[in-house]
Amino acid sequence: MQTFPNIGVDVAKDAVVVACAAQSFSTHSVTNQRTPLLAWLKSLSTGSRIGLESTGGYHELLADLAHAQGHVVFLLNPLDTKHYARAMGSRAKTDRVDAELIARLIAQEHTRLRPYTPPTADQRKLDRMIRRRANIVRIKSSLTLTMSNL
Repeated sequence: MQTFPNIGVDVAKDAVVVACAAQSFSTHSVTNQRTPLLAWLKSLSTGSRIGLESTGGYHELLADLAHAQGHVVFLLNPLDTKHYARAMGSRAKTDRVDAELIARLIAQEHTRLRPYTPPTADQRKLDRMIRRRANIVRIKSSLTLTMSNL
């Protein structure tokens, strides 16, 4: 029976911090750009389980590349990860700790999680339009409140 590495990734705008639950490699940072991410993904065995939090768009490149390389990707809700961290007694909040925690979560709970499927171009466009509309509504409400006293 083949075992697959369980990898946790803390995603930021410029870099991602990666950790392995089995500690088969040391926790390190990879630039959040196509070429370095592809090089890192190719160093992993096909079928690796990779968990990362949904981060307002910064996660999309890694999630799509990992899925295309044949890895099983789990896109996690940050709030769920926060609750898991609290349940595990984790108090520190660093990129390294987050990546290690996500790797641990994937190792323990991957059978209960739903694997990521990349959205179609239309779905992605619709999602961006919905987020943009929500932002406009928020700004409009704020302006309406500000102007109500004039």
